[in-house]
Amino acid sequence: MGTVHQRPAILGFISKLIPKLSDAGVTHIGLEIASDQQPNIDRFMKQETPLADIGIFPIIDCPEYRCLFEVIRNHGVEAVALDLPFSMWESGYTRDNWIAKNISTIFDENPQAKIFVIVGSLHTLKKVEWLTTPHNARSYIRGYLSEYQPHLKVCSIAASIDNPSKQADSGKVAGKSRKPVAVDAKDLDLDLTLLKILAIKPIPTHEAVDAVIVY
Repeated sequence: MGTVHQRPAILGFISKLIPKLSDAGVTHIGLEIASDQQPNIDRFMKQETPLADIGIFPIIDCPEYRCLFEVIRNHGVEAVALDLPFSMWESGYTRDNWIAKNISTIFDENPQAKIFVIVGSLHTLKKVEWLTTPHNARSYIRGYLSEYQPHLKVCSIAASIDNPSKQADSGKVAGKSRKPVAVDAKDLDLDLTLLKILAIKPIPTHEAVDAVIVY
C-alpha cells in the first residue's frame, strides 16, 4: 500500500486496518525501514527494549508511525524491516530492488505467507516511463518482485485518505458510505497527484496501480 509520509490521517487509517489484516490471515507487515533495524524491531516485539531504539528514516518518522509498532505487536503479526540500510547505499542495489529481495525471501522461507507492505506511494507503481532518464521496467518493487517471484499474486494499492476532492469523485461510484472503500482502479480513474508531479509519460491510474482506497 502506498502512503504519503507523516500524514496522521493515513497512519491512523492503517492503525485501524492492521487488526482486520490479522483477522484476514496476514502474517507479515513490511515496513519502509532499513533492514539492519530488524534486531531492534524483534527486541521491541518481545518487550525487551523500548520503541525509541528502532531507527526510522527522518522523512518517515513521527509519533503516529511509531504507534504502528504497538498495534502490530498487539495483534500477533510479524513486523519486517525491508529497506536498504545506509551502509549499503553504495552497494549497487537500489532501494526497491532490496525491498523486493527481502519480500521474496519471506516467501522462500514461508510460501504460505501473506504480506501487507507499507511504503511511500512512488514505490508501489506497477510501471513508469520516465521523460528524461531511461529506466527499465524493473525500476520499482513490483518489477523486481515479478522477477524474483514470477508466480506471486501482488496487488499495488494507492490511498486517497482525508482528501475531500477525491472523496467527491469516488462518491460517484461508491455512494455516500462513510466506510473505507477499495475500488478497482480501472473502475475509478482518480487523478492521483503523484502521477502529476513526476517527470513521467502520462499514465492512467489503472495502469499505475491495481486499486485505490478512498476514505
